[in-house]
Amino acid sequence: MLLRSVCQGGKLATAIFTCQSVQKSIQKRFKIMYFADKQFARASRLVVFLSFVPVSEVEEAFFEISCYTAANYPKLMAIVNYFEKTYLGAVTVDSEVRIPPVYPLQS
Repeated sequence: MLLRSVCQGGKLATAIFTCQSVQKSIQKRFKIMYFADKQFARASRLVVFLSFVPVSEVEEAFFEISCYTAANYPKLMAIVNYFEKTYLGAVTVDSEVRIPPVYPLQS
């Protein structure tokens, strides 16, 4: 079901490109840690997999992943924050409104 919803209208190609781009960035930035610590590598892929979550569920999945990452792998928060700013929009000080993202999610 998820793959079907992602595949419509060329979204799969976009999701795969985004996934590969972010994953390469993580591997470069945290090269030693990524290849030495399997749990760290797994946690880093959680952010990447947001590319495949249905748009209606991205914000909830992002919240869960960001809480997990902050608690267990704070070094990855730079990647989490990048994803938030780029695809969801950064949260304003009052946390009620998001600043428009660079690349808004499209359903």
